[in-house]
Amino acid sequence: MSNQKQQKPTLTGQRFKTRKRDEKERFDPTQFQESIVQGLNQTGTDLEAVAKFLDSSGAKLDYRRYAETLFDILVA
Repeated sequence: MSNQKQQKPTLTGQRFKTRKRDEKERFDPTQFQESIVQGLNQTGTDLEAVAKFLDSSGAKLDYRRYAETLFDILVA
């Protein structure tokens, strides 16, 4: 009997993938604010262009997560 334990073989090259539901996005309201303000500045005072910008950027930006920030931007 030897006192040394034998190492178990390991698989190399395996990568553990996380599920999409487990991945967490960073909460970054300043970046969200900058992108909204930049888009609103580009549209100018045309309300149709503002509505189109907000509608099209809604697919990329998470309005639910940053609702308070969006409200502050639109009211201010």
